[in-house]
Amino acid sequence: ARSRTSGENLFCFFIAPFSQMLEPLQNPGRFNVHILTSCPPSMAPSEIMRRIKGRTSSKLFEEFPHLKKKYWGKHFWARGYFCATVGQMTEEMIKQYLEHHFEPRPDDDFKIESD
Repeated sequence: ARSRTSGENLFCFFIAPFSQMLEPLQNPGRFNVHILTSCPPSMAPSEIMRRIKGRTSSKLFEEFPHLKKKYWGKHFWARGYFCATVGQMTEEMIKQYLEHHFEPRPDDDFKIESD
């Protein structure tokens, strides 16, 4: 039986039928999603995102009715998105970047202080 609480399982279940190759990437503590996918050159990035956001929000609301109540009249996903092509980078290079993108760096001492 599929776990209803696993974010990875939900991600694969709802989005995987959309693409030939799609992999969830762990990003604990962050409220964004990274997707590495392939698509035909005739499909616009805006159409890809429209489908992903539309299908996932519909399925999530169906599977988890409390989310529909919480986000009633609101957008489940943010309106914007960032999309880029991989160019000469290999699939493995992209995966490694995304897997390590949010790891803390020892030389990162940037802090925001409030008054």
